[in-house]
Amino acid sequence: MSEIQEIPIEKIKVGEHEQRLDISDESLDGIAASIGRIGLVYALIVHPVDDGYILVEGHRRLAACRRLGFKTVRCDVRDSGQNEAAEIAFAGNFFREDLSSVELASAIIDCYKAGRMTVAELAAGFHRSEHWVKSMMAICDWPYLNP
Repeated sequence: MSEIQEIPIEKIKVGEHEQRLDISDESLDGIAASIGRIGLVYALIVHPVDDGYILVEGHRRLAACRRLGFKTVRCDVRDSGQNEAAEIAFAGNFFREDLSSVELASAIIDCYKAGRMTVAELAAGFHRSEHWVKSMMAICDWPYLNP
């Protein structure tokens, strides 16, 4: 069974199912900038225990929310056993596929052309330079993508 709840962040403990061994400051800065700008898009997955909750999936998002000073965070509370928790943690990382450079460039251009964000806002949102945003946008101008 699963239920979405707003949980006090201090009640969430990092469990044994963390898949990532290293979370870089740069990566955490980017996630924190995104969450600070648009909020937490995906709920963390937690498992209830006697004195709070054990984090199953969403370690980088939790670290970013803590860095931002959140008091509570939206969680998908699942009363799962150890095997299911391990499977959820694995699936959350293994089956996720990063966007290709072309897909990322296309998404950036969509935001820009829709008038939702300027180059400066995109750079801030991605926690990158304006030069990086312009370089990504230029990918879609490559001749072999537009025969």
